[in-house]
This record gives sequence, C-alpha cells and structure tokens, in this order.
Amino acid sequence: MNTSRTAAAASALSLLLGSFIALPAATGDDAKLGGIAIELVTSSGVETDVARSGFDGDGATEVVKTTSHVAQTDETVDPFTDETATDPSSNDSEVESGTGTSGDDTTDGDGDSATTPAEPQTDADETDVDEPDQSELEEEYALFTDPIAIDAPFAVAGLTWDSGDLPIGSAVEVRTLDGAVWSDWYVLPSEDSADGRPGTEYYISGASTGIQVRISRGDGDLPAGLRIDIAYDADGDLVAEDGTETTDVLPAADTLTDEAVNAEEASLISSSTTADATADEEDVQLASVVQPASAAPAGSYAAARGASATTTNAAHLLNGVLPMANSVNIKSRSAWGADESVMTWTPQYAAFQGVIVHHTAGSNNYTQAQVPSVIKGIYRYHAVTRGWGDIGYNVLIDKYGGRWEGRSGTLSAPASKMVIGAHAVPRNSGTMGVSVMGLYTEINPSTTVIDALVDVIAWKFVAAGVDPNSTSPLTVPASNNSPLVGGTPLPRISGHKDVANTACPGNIYNYFGTIRSQVSTKYKAAKSGTATTPTTPAVTPGCPTSSTGKVLCLGNGWNTTFNSVFQYGVAGDEVYVGDWNGNGQDTPVVRRGATYYFRNSLSMGSADKVITYGKANDAVVFGDWNGDGIDTPAVRRGNAYYIRTTLSSGPANRVITFGRADDDVLVGDWNGDGKDTLAVHRGNAFYLSNTLATGKAERIVAYGTVGDKAYAGKFNGQRGDSLAVRRGTTLYVTNTLKGGQADRTFSYGTASEKIVVGDWNRNGTQTFGIVH
Repeated sequence: MNTSRTAAAASALSLLLGSFIALPAATGDDAKLGGIAIELVTSSGVETDVARSGFDGDGATEVVKTTSHVAQTDETVDPFTDETATDPSSNDSEVESGTGTSGDDTTDGDGDSATTPAEPQTDADETDVDEPDQSELEEEYALFTDPIAIDAPFAVAGLTWDSGDLPIGSAVEVRTLDGAVWSDWYVLPSEDSADGRPGTEYYISGASTGIQVRISRGDGDLPAGLRIDIAYDADGDLVAEDGTETTDVLPAADTLTDEAVNAEEASLISSSTTADATADEEDVQLASVVQPASAAPAGSYAAARGASATTTNAAHLLNGVLPMANSVNIKSRSAWGADESVMTWTPQYAAFQGVIVHHTAGSNNYTQAQVPSVIKGIYRYHAVTRGWGDIGYNVLIDKYGGRWEGRSGTLSAPASKMVIGAHAVPRNSGTMGVSVMGLYTEINPSTTVIDALVDVIAWKFVAAGVDPNSTSPLTVPASNNSPLVGGTPLPRISGHKDVANTACPGNIYNYFGTIRSQVSTKYKAAKSGTATTPTTPAVTPGCPTSSTGKVLCLGNGWNTTFNSVFQYGVAGDEVYVGDWNGNGQDTPVVRRGATYYFRNSLSMGSADKVITYGKANDAVVFGDWNGDGIDTPAVRRGNAYYIRTTLSSGPANRVITFGRADDDVLVGDWNGDGKDTLAVHRGNAFYLSNTLATGKAERIVAYGTVGDKAYAGKFNGQRGDSLAVRRGTTLYVTNTLKGGQADRTFSYGTASEKIVVGDWNRNGTQTFGIVH
C-alpha cells in the first residue's frame, strides 16, 4: 500500500519568506521511493507559492551561454603509443581510482562518465537579453514555477489533478534539467480516461534532476488538487512535498517563453470537453469486439473492465505454425521488473482488430541501461498515480529497438484476441497499443525503430490470422487530427492521431506506408509458408573447415546443429562477436593487427565498419560499457584496461586496473543494469565487479574446477549474465550467477575448437557457436 506524508502546513510555509525547502527523498533508511508529489493547487482550489514562484523571473540566469554537458575524462589516453601519462608501464601512471562502488559521476546521452559541470559562463557579448517581465508572464500563463530541484534523479513525470478538466485552451508544458543542460519545453496533452485520476500524458527524459512547469491561460480556473507527479517505482512510497528549492543550474532567461518543441499539441487542445462523448463512443465500439461476461451486458464497461470475460483458448494457426512473441524478442513484464502485487486491473480481452502506434513527449535522453527503470516509472504513473491499475500500452519499444510487454496479459492473450489497454480512448478495445519511447516531432524514427515496429505488429496480425489489408469493423472517431474521415473504417495499422485530437505519433506517421507494406509482406509469407520467421530455420550438422579463411558455425539451440554457417575473415585473423549496431543480434568482427573489420549480419560479405584501436600485440575484449546497446573494445596491457566507449577509432575514454596480469578475464553484465563490467577467473573462483572502476571485486562466486575454460552470457534470456565452464568437450551452464550444480550440461564440439557466445536470432537468449 502506498503512503504519503506532508512536510509542513501551508500556514507554516508562509513563514519561510519565499525560501523553499527540499524534503528528504524517502521516509526512512529502509523506505523505497515510489513517487514525489509537488502541490500546485490545493484541494480547495488555492494556488500554492510553488505554482507562482516563476513569475518573478528569479529562477533564470541573465546570461545566454550555458556549459555544455559533454563526456570528458581527467586525461585523454591514446592506446596507439606508449608515450602517454597513463601507460601502465609508467611510474607516473594515472589510472582511474575507485572503490568498486558507484561514484557521483553524471552521464551524458551515451552513458559516458562526465565531470561535474561548471556554472554557466558569462558571455560579455550576450548580456542584453530580451527578458519577459512579471506582468507579461502573468498575462500569458496561469501558472509558472521556478526550476525545481529533485534530489532523486527521475525519468518519468506528469501533472494530475483531483477531478474535472483543465481550463479550455490551457496547455501544460514542462522542461527538465538533464545533466547540466535544460531541455526544450514540451507540451503534455491531457490524457482522457473514464476512470482514475485525471492528468496529462507522461513525460520521459533520462536521469533528470530538475523540472519546471508552465500552464498557459485558458477559460476558467486551474483544477483543484493540481500537482506535479514524479514517478519511480509502483510499490514504493509517495512523498508529498510542500516546499521546493531551485536547481543550481538555471535556464537562460530568454528561454522562459520559448515555443514548445511539440507546439502542434497546444494548438490541438480541444475547445470543448469531449470525455463524455469519447466514453460513449467506446461503448458503441465495444459491442462489436468484446467477448462479454455472463454477468454483464455485451458492450458495457462492466464486461470490458470489471468482470471476467469469456474467451477461447483456441490458437489460430497459419500453415500449422503459431508465431510466438519471443520470435520477435518481446520481453515479458518480468524483464523490466514489474511488481505484479500493485496491478489491480483484471485483464479483459477483445477480438483483435488492429494496432494503434504512439510516441511520447520528453527529452528522451535515457540510456539503454535505464530503459527498465523508465518503464517502471510509466507503470507507476499509469497504475498508481492515475489509478488505472496497470500500464496502459500493450507493447513499448525503446529507441534502441528493444521490445517490452506493457499491459499484463498482452503476451498470454489468446491468439485471436488482445487484452484491452488504456492508450487511445475511444479505441482501446480490440486494438494493440504500441508506444515508441521517444518524441518524433522534429526527428525521424531510425531503421531500428521501424524494424521493431514491423516485427511486433506483424507478429500479432499473423498470430490472430487478421489480414492487415482487410477492412476493420472499427471506425474513425468524429474527433481526430487525421486525414481520415470520421465514420469511415479505421485502418488496421493506425496512429493515435487517427482516433484522437493529437499529433501523436509525430513523424512516425509518415512511415506508415512502409510499415504497412512490410507487415503485409510478413503476413503473406507466414500464411503461404514461405516465411523464415516464425518458422524454424534450417540447421546444418557439424562445423566445416576452410583452408582459405575463418568459418563461423552458430546455433540457436544447445547442440552442434547450426542455423548459420558462413565464412568471414582470412586465415590468421582473430574472430570475436558482439552487437555492433544495437539491434540485439551478435555478429562477427575480425581483428588483423590493430585493425578491426565489423560485420552487422551473419553472412559472408564486406565489413560494415572498419576501425583501428590499440596496438597489434594488445589483448582485446568487447563489452557494452555505457549501456547504449553497442559493444566496443577495451585493450588489455597487463592488468590495465584501455576502454573505448564508441565504435570508432580514437583514444581510450577510460583506463582502469583490475585483477592481476595473468588472470583470465570475462566481460558481462553481472547485476542486470545493462552495462558490462569485468570479472577475473582465478582457479575456480570468479571475482566480479559491478562498476567500471579500479578497485576490489564486489562479489566472489566459486564455480567449476581449476583448469576449466569460462564463458559468460544470458543463457536463459535473463537480464544479467551468468556463467558457463567448459571441461573437455562438456559445457556446464548456469542460469543464475551462483555456484552449485549446473542448470544445463551437454557435449559441444571438440576440446580444441574455439567457442563464442552470442544472441544469433535476437530472441534475448545467448547460445554458443564454433569458429574454425
């Protein structure tokens, strides 16, 4: 159960004479932070001091120029030569010092370490700033806060209120302090819902430490109970803050009235309340798609939302194949850490009719390692803050192409049905809501994002046996921002703007022709039996050799029948594998001296990228050091590691020492945070570090016997890596990072063959391969 506390009465706050106090981030040493609520309008309709704190303009600096937040290290290290201050052979070596615990480093968008930013610098040529005065701000805005400092970095926020609606014509806009730079302003549209606490759509950033809110004037008063809701974890405590302090880094004064990046949303704010109309229209649509419960009439909200609907478990087969969600690598709720104890929504199902695509507002500078925590924040905001009982979207896709189950029951739904979500009133029922975690108002989606959308959408159409080119019984609502005409059939693949007065999903909408075409192709291939997915790929027994080059034999199972056999590189090359483009698939790289030739597919062909790094006699390992989903090199000299965090030629970004010069080293994500770190294998003990820093091991695991060859991987599709050892021709694989008995034992290849570990089919599980 969530708890809340108030630090002081409003009458006491007035004694502070405008000085704001930041409250502790939790109620005790053992308390878990679930959310922070900052009151803007009291339950009796009185605006708080916080709500008006920004009108005086004191929460902004008079200078225009601010310090950029860029990755930097104490020293640039060049691994190409020995003449550097950080060469491990030098007595003046200055490798990174540390205690093996997380420091107070900030991170940039790539997750690299960055020094604490300096205060903004004054530019003598830019001191004359056209700043709006207090009267101008009050004329344009009903509410304007100071930049509010948030002690616990956050990624998800929104505004909610007790009841009713925002004033007609009012737009909520927010910006966040991300690192040392304030983001642009973003409009947060109100999000209609028949149930729960009214509020805006959520905002996504990264590890933000400040927030500022403004609300434009409309026709009427701001709603009672209006507050800022910062969302962290669904099962944590809610901390109510009556007082706040301004951030140390202030935005430039000339940005106070800058137009929002997604300003089109503000222009689309309805001039009348449409909640009742959209709720009624949802009821009409429910009658055609919802399987009613025996205790409730068909088409009623009781059938769709409050009772157990009768469903069929008969799977729809196409050519005898039922496509599974794991065939397109949709990770279950457990992968992002959903706490099912706070999920109060009983899953209800409707006949699957189509997909509605969304995007999100925000600076979206999250790293890949932060994705699970971002989804936890969304879960908190939807399930607890808004009172919906669960996350609203069926599937979420992050900017790195990761696919995540949102709404409970999405992956376990009967093939011909979809669990009813809360993503697109009045077309929640019968549609699968797919949200891309990013704002695409000014940028175009990457190929990675489009590929992920195609895969996820095609999976459900194939499973349900619904032709994506057929006519849907659902219709376009009367209120929309679509080129489609109200009352006409809703396309099977639609955008949020087709069913509501919004600009969502931004520029993704411009790619719907491509998405529909590729989904149709996948559907037809599956129906005709010519698809390679989700049918089982052909396998090849044994691994051949070649006198002219390197042969890779890679299998998706736990034996030596291989799904991919191809040649890459020439005799004498060293072969490694990793994810070089962040698409979730491991592919080869060959090393020739100090030059690396990267291939982004499991096939023979030319290199997709070539870089040089280190020296020809360096040992090398690869890992995702910053959580961006891309593996990059680290060269080893003795017990010093020269780490490069981008897949490009250049100097090392970081140097650390760990273990001894004669230790065997492993790379893995030992704590499931999405970032790789080091471990050394000594005897039958593994010394693990969860931070990329000089220091002692944080954990020691005993596994196997002396003389075993060690490997690391996600052998069960889990979030963090576990261990495997090879003894002769036998592999002993564990699914958890612990000692004890192996979870899987099998014979693999010959004792002399080189073995590699990778995810060859993007299903989230790593298996083995052989290199000849």
